[in-house]
Amino acid sequence: MIVLKRFLVWQLVLVAAVLSLASPVPAADMAEYRVLGYSKDGRHFAFEQYGIQDGSGFAFSDVFVLDLEADIWMPGSPYRERADDETTPLEDVRAAAVARAMADHASLGFMPRFRLLASASPLEVPSREASLGFYPRPILNPIDPLHTLTLTVLPMESPRDCFGMVETAGFELLLDIEGQGTEAVHRDQRLPSSRACPADYGLAAILAPFNEAAGRAVALISVYQLGFEGLDRRFLAVPLDLSF
Repeated sequence: MIVLKRFLVWQLVLVAAVLSLASPVPAADMAEYRVLGYSKDGRHFAFEQYGIQDGSGFAFSDVFVLDLEADIWMPGSPYRERADDETTPLEDVRAAAVARAMADHASLGFMPRFRLLASASPLEVPSREASLGFYPRPILNPIDPLHTLTLTVLPMESPRDCFGMVETAGFELLLDIEGQGTEAVHRDQRLPSSRACPADYGLAAILAPFNEAAGRAVALISVYQLGFEGLDRRFLAVPLDLSF
């Protein structure tokens, strides 16, 4: 009976914590990201998300390899590694995931060269709308019009059972080019199961190949999804065409 009471108390605490997510709060499990780079032709992009899982305390690393032209994951992606206990160093788990991904796609010639066009604070707070302004070419006196990428959260049902713990959502991206108008870059039509139970989003960074002529930029999106102890931050990448 004591065990049952403790379980019920824990559940009530968890529900109360999740219900409080109507106002922005830090994630329970704040994954970090690392850009592994672009392929030689700029068509493919690879990045890693990594951290310590909430609840288990196990280190994890996921490596994503994307075909930006087709906007799909490459075969084998994502490459996931997770420790089986709390003593396995995060560095070992990360090295294993990256080694598998880079070995499978060695022919693409990934190079850790890229330009960071814009980024949010590492401690960003989820919001219903967020914007980042940037110039496609990092020149001291800009020769390009100001570009502004805006993310808007859209309430949307998840194909997963989220137990009524969060109001799930998708998102859309609009790119405004100063003096040229606004275009839709991305809009979720449905939530993929792979996104789990997302409740909020943020703009993490905008990245481009070191060779601007390729034009294949990427918007890294923070995804705040239901986790064991609250909202966990993960990442996804959306291709941006910045050719000129």
